[in-house]
Amino acid sequence: MGQANHIKEFNQKMIDNTRQFRPFFLDIIDPSVTPLVTLIFWISAFLLIGIAHFPTERILYFFPHCPIPIKTLVDLRQFLFLFGLTGMLLPIFSCISLRFKNDPKQIFFKLFKTFLGAVLIYVILSFLAAPYWPSQVAKHIVGLRLRYEFMSQAPFETSAEILFRRLLMPSLAYFLGFSKIGYAYFASICSFVLIWSLSIFIYSRIKINGHLSPLFPFLVTLSLCSSSFVIGCLSCPGFPDPLALFLLLIPTLLPMSSLARLAITTLALITHEGTFFIILPLAIFFYPKRELKGHLALLSVFLIGWIISYHFNLKTALTAHDIIGPTSHRMDRLDKFPLVLFGVFTSFKLFWLSIPAALILLKGSEAYSIRKKIIALLIGALILLLIVVDTTRLTGFAFLAILFSTVVVLQNDLIQRSFLLLIVFLLTLNLLLPTYDSKYHDAQNNTLYYNFSGTYKNIDQFLRTHFKILPLSACPQPDPDPILKTAYYYLGNSYIKHGYLSHAIFSYSKAVVINPNYWQAYSNRALAYYLLKKYDQAWEDVHKVEALGGAVDPNFINALKNKSGRDT
Repeated sequence: MGQANHIKEFNQKMIDNTRQFRPFFLDIIDPSVTPLVTLIFWISAFLLIGIAHFPTERILYFFPHCPIPIKTLVDLRQFLFLFGLTGMLLPIFSCISLRFKNDPKQIFFKLFKTFLGAVLIYVILSFLAAPYWPSQVAKHIVGLRLRYEFMSQAPFETSAEILFRRLLMPSLAYFLGFSKIGYAYFASICSFVLIWSLSIFIYSRIKINGHLSPLFPFLVTLSLCSSSFVIGCLSCPGFPDPLALFLLLIPTLLPMSSLARLAITTLALITHEGTFFIILPLAIFFYPKRELKGHLALLSVFLIGWIISYHFNLKTALTAHDIIGPTSHRMDRLDKFPLVLFGVFTSFKLFWLSIPAALILLKGSEAYSIRKKIIALLIGALILLLIVVDTTRLTGFAFLAILFSTVVVLQNDLIQRSFLLLIVFLLTLNLLLPTYDSKYHDAQNNTLYYNFSGTYKNIDQFLRTHFKILPLSACPQPDPDPILKTAYYYLGNSYIKHGYLSHAIFSYSKAVVINPNYWQAYSNRALAYYLLKKYDQAWEDVHKVEALGGAVDPNFINALKNKSGRDT
């Protein structure tokens, strides 16, 4: 009888927790865990962090006389990754299944309702920012995002700087078969799942009463998703950031055990290292105190592994991440501080006002504690922004601070009674305002330009014409074709330099699709074919170069003649 009452109280507490605004502040269910399960968990966590930090190339650097063949090392890393991933997912799925057993009909109804809302939000945002259908999604994979696509085809062979640590999303795409269907589709699905999770968060925390319409949470979610973080992920699919933010949101959506939250921390770290700066305040101020040592242990191991992987050379690590060095744009953007500030503001637009409003409106015994938590989350995001000036994706890690502040404001009785129409107006206005990235600027005129298409492009032109806002004053818009073809060309050069010949051929092929007269891409693709011993294809590209009036290195022609046994 006592056991039955305990289970009943346990289930009721899980229901109550999901209806509260502060799931972090309440007692989190922590079922007893055997030492063996705990040991397997920590082995899995350290394995995942180690695999993310040390690709095959770095293993061979530290152990140059390693007798294990490279292919065996790659297969071993893949097997250990699957073992570690299983160890992380088990405690998470056990909490989810326990929650579903409680009241499956109610949960499925809530999920279905928010799913339909998320689909509608996705369609509206696509119309506003990047109108494309599934067949066109792959066309938006360019630049660094293209490198993630290549990584998804062989995630455990990649040693490309920065990318190899962000292992989770490309590896999931690989195991689920999206590397063949199209990594862009998987990235778009991750963006949709993020929108869906945001819908669940808002719907479960804004109480519908006599003052609020049932459509009000939908408007809040839609306006919130018009931030540069979500718009950027939809317009340019491929980055792991939406998956990272989704992982950080999971503990706010349902009660979790200690091991499940530690598993979330591990998975978030190997999705994007920037989550380090958000997990730290979460562990200190939000999660139960008994878990603090566990989260700090994971963060410490991750940081130590990061330093070791760069041979204890901090300068090398910062240069590799473009924080310092000749390829860093940080100082260049700090010199254009007004543009950066404007880009930061438009990242969340009017939702930035929710933070000071929440700090003012909070009252009661827990007001100081909640203020401290919101400020801690905001500081973590700002530190990340100062390290790498990025007013879209990295500024997006302030999302949790914005979310909690927004709920505090909208739950306030005074706001609902007296300022509801004003809130609706501000939400609508926020939805209509475009977002801007400070890296897309005209250096001569010191102005920003809007980098995406859709209805926001027309609104941007209207603002430039009628309001003459300084950062948006008229400036020349870039021609995308030269940018794309050059990006693919230089990406191909990078791949051929590091021996990824198939990837290089793919990049050069993308470049010539954009511009069929780009003879330099044909020339370099001929070299890649030559190195792969595909001499007939190499000759075809040589002939295309000559037909376009380009020049081929005579030494390369002689080498191709010798290897292929033909003169033309």
